Amino acid sequence: MRKHTSQPQSPDEKRSCERIPVRQNIKLQIEGGAYLECTSTDISLGGIALTCKAKIQGNLQGLKTRFSLENSSEKFNCTIVRQNSSHIAIEIDRKQAALFGKLLSRLLLVH
Repeated sequence: MRKHTSQPQSPDEKRSCERIPVRQNIKLQIEGGAYLECTSTDISLGGIALTCKAKIQGNLQGLKTRFSLENSSEKFNCTIVRQNSSHIAIEIDRKQAALFGKLLSRLLLVH
């Protein structure tokens, strides 16, 4: 069963998980082993909306990559599904969604 989101959906969005406003520092690996330092604006088990500290150079949309949450060594596979000069949306690999949810829950309980 699909959960309803608090934000209106555009016809091209296929959101299957509810968004929750959460601020977490996230390191997103990009090409050449470099990282983008970002902060989440909202998170679901399916993906994360990110605001990046530096201007994003080039087209990263479609890039399959990895990310990690602050204070965690666990890395998660993801795909960059949308971007502009300062924001990125990533889709989390479905095989890792449960592990991601468990880790996020632990981090949120600590804060």
